[in-house]
Amino acid sequence: MGNDAEPSGLDVADDYSQLVFDALAQLTVAGPGSIFDRRYRPLAPLPDGDAALLTRLWLVEPDYDVLHGLYDLHGDLEQCLAAAGRPLTALDADAVADPALLRSLQHRADKLPGIEILRADLALSAPGFALALRQHLPACRRACDEIRPWLERLRALVPALAGRRVELVHALGMHGRASPRRILVGAPGGWCGCTAARQAVLAAHEASTLAVQGDHCEVEWRALSQLARILRHVDPDLRGAHADWLASLELTALARIAVERGWISASRAEVLIEQPLARGEVLGAG
Repeated sequence: MGNDAEPSGLDVADDYSQLVFDALAQLTVAGPGSIFDRRYRPLAPLPDGDAALLTRLWLVEPDYDVLHGLYDLHGDLEQCLAAAGRPLTALDADAVADPALLRSLQHRADKLPGIEILRADLALSAPGFALALRQHLPACRRACDEIRPWLERLRALVPALAGRRVELVHALGMHGRASPRRILVGAPGGWCGCTAARQAVLAAHEASTLAVQGDHCEVEWRALSQLARILRHVDPDLRGAHADWLASLELTALARIAVERGWISASRAEVLIEQPLARGEVLGAG
């Protein structure tokens, strides 16, 4: 799981990343980074009250958004547990997989006590989670086989995806994440019911966000538009998968910001909001 595939290939994500997303999926936080889905049944429920506490802390302090990247802190559960007995501020670069992320978390540790609460919860739930995860790994590996041909087609079309490693995560469902090291998306099928084609398009979008610059809104807008232009004239199956993915997004806030910033007319923004199946045409028109 994770360590044997080539750097730019496809695999199931490591057990630590799976655990982090299982925990984050239990937090009913707001914003585009939220992965909460009422359909999801966590493999390792957080201790009584901690999910509610972490959610409250996050809702009043936006800096907790740094937790969206916590999945990259350790390379696996073994490394996570080895570091669990020390406070975040006492860890050095050898204790983590991403020293830059560690420094970012350490810088915020005093302001964000919820980070240590979540670290403790992850360590406590790790053994039980590892056992529960084993039951889902065969389905995740089958999902790799299902998504692989779609990813291969998209790698040939989308330069941003071509050299990127893609990993599947049980808890991510319809959502994805992107870091310089890898792209993560929910495993198709399973509890979320997403098709392999849709999740491959999601991976292409996540990779596209790494190829553009700007604030969050600009990055999302440019990535959406670039991918739509690339996929405007592909075969019907791939075009349909792109349309399916676009239709599932909540774009109201982004469309209104796009109007304010002059990226799109008000009339085209209304089409984006009111006609989800026409989004590819609108975004791909330039």
